Amino acid sequence: MDDNGILRVAAVQAAPIFLNRDASLEKAVNLIKQAADEGAMLAAFGEAWLPGYPIHALASSGSPLWWELASAYLDQSIEIPGPVTDALC
Repeated sequence: MDDNGILRVAAVQAAPIFLNRDASLEKAVNLIKQAADEGAMLAAFGEAWLPGYPIHALASSGSPLWWELASAYLDQSIEIPGPVTDALC
């Protein structure tokens, strides 16, 4: 918050690198830095930005592809707290 009680927030409208936690983290860190350079004190990302929205959840879980995607999604998930959240904060 600045001296006038104003909190500048950045609404980040960018896509992650789907199912690539490390590349998405690098992108997020760069976007947060850009927002901070432009005066933001907080950068807000969309729901499920890391590792990406689980679009496979909309399909039938009876498909082998669904289970492959679910497994890949879990492999790219993050723990809170953990090294990814530490890098973001």
